[in-house]
Amino acid sequence: MSTPGPTADPSCPFCEIATTTTTSTSTISPSPQPPYLLLATPTVLAFLDTMPLTPGHVLLIPRAHYGTLSDVPAGLAGVLGMWVAVVARGVCEGVGVRVGGVEGELGDVGGYNIVQNNGKSAAQVVPHVHYHVIPRAPLTTITTSTTSTTTLSTSISRSSLLLGRGPRQDLDDDEATLVLCGQIRRGILRAVRKEFGLGELEGFVVGEKEEKEQKQDGCVGCVVVGREEERRMVARMIKVAML
Repeated sequence: MSTPGPTADPSCPFCEIATTTTTSTSTISPSPQPPYLLLATPTVLAFLDTMPLTPGHVLLIPRAHYGTLSDVPAGLAGVLGMWVAVVARGVCEGVGVRVGGVEGELGDVGGYNIVQNNGKSAAQVVPHVHYHVIPRAPLTTITTSTTSTTTLSTSISRSSLLLGRGPRQDLDDDEATLVLCGQIRRGILRAVRKEFGLGELEGFVVGEKEEKEQKQDGCVGCVVVGREEERRMVARMIKVAML
C-alpha cells in the first residue's frame, strides 16, 4: 500500500466525501454519503457523477488528497489502476454494455471511456485526482445493398466521444437512478468476486443484506472492502502481474 497522503483540503469536495465516509457498514448503510456511493475501501471511493455524461458515469477517487496524477506515489497509482479496472467491469455490467466480443456476456456491444484530467488546462475541475468511467452506447450499423456504415447511436461527435466529452446534465434524484446505482454495485461486487474470489477474503463486506434480500432497486449499503482485504487484493494483483 502507498504511504499516507497529505492532509485533507477543507475546501475540496472530494476530501469532504472521503473524510465523512468510512469502511464501517454501520456508517455507510443504509444512507451512505454521497447518496450514490458504490464502493468504499481504505484507499479509494467510487460514486456516481452528479453531472453525468451518460447514465452510469462514475468517479473513482483516492481518499488521500493529491492534486494531479503526477503527485500520486507509485504504490497508490498501482492500487488506483487495480480499482479502475474493477469499477469499469462493474459499470459495464450495471448498465448492460458489453465491450468487444466477450463470449457469454450479456448486453449490447458498446464501450466506455476512462478519462483522467490533470490541471485546469486539461479540463480538471476538482483539484483532487479522479478517474471518470463513462459507459457509451453501442454504435449503430446501417446496412444497404452496397454499403455498410457505422454511426454513433447518439448526437455526440466522434472527437468528443474519443476524448470522453459530451453534453452533461444533472443526475436525476429518482427511482431510475436508485435502480442504476444498485445494478452497478452488484456489477462491482461480481467483478471483485470473479477477479479475486471470496475464499481468500473472509472479512470482505459485500453488501450481503442487499443481495440476500434480492433488492432490484438496491441502494442498501455499497461494496465495502476492509484494510486487510484490500491488502490481500493488492498482493494478489502484484503476484499475478509478475507471473
